[in-house]
Amino acid sequence: MTDDPGFPPDEPLIDVRSPGERWADSGRAAFERLNASIQAQPLGALAVGWLLAVIVVVAASVYSNLHVYDAFANGAFGAGVWIKLQLLSETANLGVAVATLVGVALAVLAGRSRAGIAYLLALALGAWIVLASVCGLVSAIHGYPHPVFTNADNRLVFGLASVANLTLGIVVLTIAWGFATSPRADGSDEPEVVELS
Repeated sequence: MTDDPGFPPDEPLIDVRSPGERWADSGRAAFERLNASIQAQPLGALAVGWLLAVIVVVAASVYSNLHVYDAFANGAFGAGVWIKLQLLSETANLGVAVATLVGVALAVLAGRSRAGIAYLLALALGAWIVLASVCGLVSAIHGYPHPVFTNADNRLVFGLASVANLTLGIVVLTIAWGFATSPRADGSDEPEVVELS
């Protein structure tokens, strides 16, 4: 294309490249766009995949704990709702909170437009941690005739563990909500990189 300063801007631009050069330039431009897209997408997809995997693990844990309860419901563990609450509280722990925060970190690195669903999944996991921890706290306060887990032998220890898990759930909710709702100062969606000196 001509770049002469005297070239009138209102005239149509004439492409003087050969068809091979145009083809190579268009291929190069398409490859650069594809490469940028591939480099940006994996973190968003990885964040969503990671958090979906955490949700599946938690759901399987809930199912297996309640299945264990049903298997023993007519036996020695026939304590009803309090044992169910105790079992549900065991599905939300430090591992779930840390795994959720890893997913949030991946979503932050990917940017909001590429991993917006990851924030919703993290909020759901944080809400589950809070709900399950409240179940454990209520169970510890009320008491139960047959503790299922070793830390449930002592109601004070089990109550403190439930309060600690509740705190972790609130932290997860706060961090996920903060990243999901706060816009960047410059209005862009890309993660902000801060240099430490």
